Amino acid sequence: HFAAARAVDPNDPAPVISLGDWAGKNQDWDEAIGHYEDALKMDPGNLVALLQKGVTEMQAKRLKDARTTLETALTINPDIYQLQLQLGFLADAEQVFEESIAYFKRATELGPARRQAWRRYGSALLRVQRPKQAVKAFQKAFDLGDPTLVTSKNLGLLNVSFGQPAKAVAPLKQAVSLAPQDWQCHLYLAVALDLRADEAGAKQHLATARQLAGDSVKQQAENRKDVAALLEKYPQ
Repeated sequence: HFAAARAVDPNDPAPVISLGDWAGKNQDWDEAIGHYEDALKMDPGNLVALLQKGVTEMQAKRLKDARTTLETALTINPDIYQLQLQLGFLADAEQVFEESIAYFKRATELGPARRQAWRRYGSALLRVQRPKQAVKAFQKAFDLGDPTLVTSKNLGLLNVSFGQPAKAVAPLKQAVSLAPQDWQCHLYLAVALDLRADEAGAKQHLATARQLAGDSVKQQAENRKDVAALLEKYPQ
């Protein structure tokens, strides 16, 4: 099929890009990058080739090359959701977190219904200690149906910390279903349920947290008044 397409139009970069995609699926990064470079010789401004080349360079741990490639694409058209998202991933990998925040924020603007962008934006905000902004991003991802533990656990824990147990219960219940062995999810779901006057539920999840990590639960009580109050109310 690729040979036939090239025969029809040897200057069409699309079949060459497809060869790169095929090589990338097989994790043959060098071959994939080579095909994308060939496509860019035919069409230097081809955004598909630039984006795929940059993503592949990231997968190959060639972060400097990836930055050059993706920033070239950025100069051609910055208003592409996937481009902003990938630049956010790149900045994360380089631990340039303020930059990743800017890229993920732009991705949420370009794709407001894309839950991955909101989740990654929230995670980036947490890395630089901006919990009030992070909780809004995670809430947006959760409202969009994000099924990941990252969103549900962080949203639940943050809402408990902000004294919002009503907003914490649903995400923490999802987190517990996703990670039934995560003692933190059980502990803070117990805190939220107790504050919502659900004593039976609070006792159940506190018992599970103690069973999973009793010492860690006690340590949490040293730093958290809400946990200390819970343990005092329901002693072993």
